Amino acid sequence: MTIRQLMFQAESLPLWTQLAALAIPPVFTLFCSLFHEHEDGNQWPWKYVYSLIIFAVFIPGVFSIVVIGYSAFMVQENLLDANIAFVFGPIVSMMLTIQIMKWNSVSINRLPGFSRLVGLVLLIGSASVGSIIIFKARILIFASMGDMFQLMLLLLVIMYVGYYYLFCREDPEDEYDL
Repeated sequence: MTIRQLMFQAESLPLWTQLAALAIPPVFTLFCSLFHEHEDGNQWPWKYVYSLIIFAVFIPGVFSIVVIGYSAFMVQENLLDANIAFVFGPIVSMMLTIQIMKWNSVSINRLPGFSRLVGLVLLIGSASVGSIIIFKARILIFASMGDMFQLMLLLLVIMYVGYYYLFCREDPEDEYDL
């Protein structure tokens, strides 16, 4: 099964099923906030629950952003023909879940694994932007080599920062306190 087949199969689900699946993380975040004090979201065990929720919304959200970029720039599909709940729903669910966590005074930067997730997003984003630029500007590579070199150097720096956050950065000391 290819990614396209998986997307078509998920897109063929009824709209209420898609919307229910997208509403689970924000509703679960609201539900979790009922069981702890307003400032205790970064304490054990809630920080691990919120970390799991962040990973559950970030991965589909980032995948949706990459699919939108690929569809718009590489394949040049019309986004007006796309299923709104399937294409833009994970992004809305991700932003809504993060906003609910902020309302509950959860410091997202202190959640376990969040710095690794930021590094992964930086790497995916810079690689996607780099591939789109190379794909769109392949004729101009030889015409303006200086500008392309500066652009690739900037992308390399962004990818290095993403690699640093993903693999090399040490976690905060209080991340593993119980």
